[in-house]
Amino acid sequence: QQRRTLLKAQFPFTCSNEIASYDLGLGYIDRPNNSENLYEVPAQKWADITDSYGRYGVSVLSDCKYGWDKPQDNMLRLTCIHTPAGAFTKDARQDLQDIGRNIFSFGIFSHKGALSTPTQVQAQCFNEGLVAFRTSSSKQGSLGDSFSLLKTASDSVIVRAVKQSYDGDGVVVRVNEACGKEHKNTGIKFFCDISSAEEVYADEKPIKDAKIIDGALVFDLKPFEVKTFKLKLNSIRNKAKENYKKLDLPFNSIGITKDSYKVNCILQGSGMSLPDELIPESLTVSGVTFKMPNADMDKNVLIPRGQEIEIPKGVTKLYMIAASVLEDKKVVFMADNKERELTVYDMKAPVGKWDMKGLEQFAEVKRGALALEFTHTHHPEGNIANGKAYFYLYEIDVRGCKTLTLPEENKMVILAMTGVKKFSNTYLATELIDYPSEDYKPGEISPIEKIIDKADFISIRAGKIQDQINGGKGKGFKRDNIITNIIRSYTKSEW
Repeated sequence: QQRRTLLKAQFPFTCSNEIASYDLGLGYIDRPNNSENLYEVPAQKWADITDSYGRYGVSVLSDCKYGWDKPQDNMLRLTCIHTPAGAFTKDARQDLQDIGRNIFSFGIFSHKGALSTPTQVQAQCFNEGLVAFRTSSSKQGSLGDSFSLLKTASDSVIVRAVKQSYDGDGVVVRVNEACGKEHKNTGIKFFCDISSAEEVYADEKPIKDAKIIDGALVFDLKPFEVKTFKLKLNSIRNKAKENYKKLDLPFNSIGITKDSYKVNCILQGSGMSLPDELIPESLTVSGVTFKMPNADMDKNVLIPRGQEIEIPKGVTKLYMIAASVLEDKKVVFMADNKERELTVYDMKAPVGKWDMKGLEQFAEVKRGALALEFTHTHHPEGNIANGKAYFYLYEIDVRGCKTLTLPEENKMVILAMTGVKKFSNTYLATELIDYPSEDYKPGEISPIEKIIDKADFISIRAGKIQDQINGGKGKGFKRDNIITNIIRSYTKSEW
């Protein structure tokens, strides 16, 4: 809660070396001890000092702090909180960047011999811990007691991403050589055979066909190289099936517009409409597939006004893609005569934000699953380039019910619904992201800090005027005085 603060975690070791290694995310770099011109350096997930004889070393692991320094041969320091005297620029307000909640972790990992694969593996595990689930099922699923999605031929080859391809026609996997060594004929084996593979760019445009041997992907990697592949997998025999029914909704308003025709359409007082070009014909979220509306329909959004939706026979869960056009809203659905309360999130609000005292912004993270993100929105006068909108996935328990009655809420928008026949419920038992404590109350900046803030502002303006009188280029104040340094930290980019 104070400015002019610097908190560092200090790690003195028995191993000693003038050089330390710092993780760059897709490789690492060696750097010497601090110097007059280089006294803070970046690193992503770890930094390491290995004994100068290569006998042993220690790695410090970090989950979200990226500033490091090395004042002497046997010491690393990790910057945890930094609230400098100056703001750097009036927009950045770096002096307030860490005011408020700070949640971070670091770990220590020792290794025998030179820096190698184990540090990378431990850093991955530290940042991507085990995830637990809870389920109501008492039966063994189709995958048995254990299941492995894929396996690499070497621990030095890290899988950075696995995802469905943009065209929905395959699986994309991105790999990275992590230890600065060349690998020939290394590879990846999936849980089933790969039928075809091609190397692609990051945007998934093809480069060339990739090699498949005995159903596994085989490739070469240079030190720290990154490669991306698009794969097609053989069909799975014991694939689990779930019955679902995409509902035809009684749309009653217009809220989706084509880029070529945005005239006379504002979605329920939101000041915008949703771009048709960003809505797919079919959308799958968390394994549930939805039939999506489009701008060619006479009506293309559903505003709940107490309508009654018939629930298909056998359906136990209704999934819905929806949002509020004005603030988060608590609404009540009626499954037959049973109340089902939901919090429907504001489509204009960020999915997540943390404390930024300079902007009077406080931490809030939406707990709903994001279903659809609009990178821009429409207005009768043109595109709103920075007008993002977010729609979320909601689940309603309708087991044994015949109808669902919608609430009376004209500031809520529903795009799609799908009914699913689920035989069991499975939920995350581990939080995947940080959520702010609901009982946390952010502190106020002290009155003296506010006075100093105003004084800084006046000094900045005075400095700029004086600078203009003296011909510019920072001649307004002498550079060897602390007040000047604070002022210039605010105005550096402008001078």
